[in-house]
Amino acid sequence: MKIVRDGDVCLMRLERGEKLRERLEGFAAASGIGTGVVIHGIGAVAEVGLRYYDLDARTYLTIPVPAGGHELVSTQANLAWKDGKPFLHMHVAIGGRRGETLSGHLEDAVVHVTVELVILTFPDLRVGRTPDEAVGLALWDFPGSCEAP
Repeated sequence: MKIVRDGDVCLMRLERGEKLRERLEGFAAASGIGTGVVIHGIGAVAEVGLRYYDLDARTYLTIPVPAGGHELVSTQANLAWKDGKPFLHMHVAIGGRRGETLSGHLEDAVVHVTVELVILTFPDLRVGRTPDEAVGLALWDFPGSCEAP
């Protein structure tokens, strides 16, 4: 992994064989960012785990992904804190060799060629995740926040 910072913006390049979740959560823990948002991401990935959240069943369903490499067409994500550790919530669109596209919630992936990301960090803002019974997921929690008008 290679990183360059300019204020609160990080440009990150992941190398072949690195695991996305491990590297991004590790970056959040090591760099001391409060919260982060991946605002841009492209590259190529393999061993992709995609899921879809079924609200009625309150469970993630696996989206079948063919083996091999895929273009990482687009990604958006956030880094918050859950159970005292960084937690990556990432959605991706990946493309296959015939131009087909799959998308969903990323469980994990391995860098196939490279992955290039732009991450906006909020060093003084530590957003957590707290279980929400209405949807069955841990959602953003803003300590000290007020309700919107």
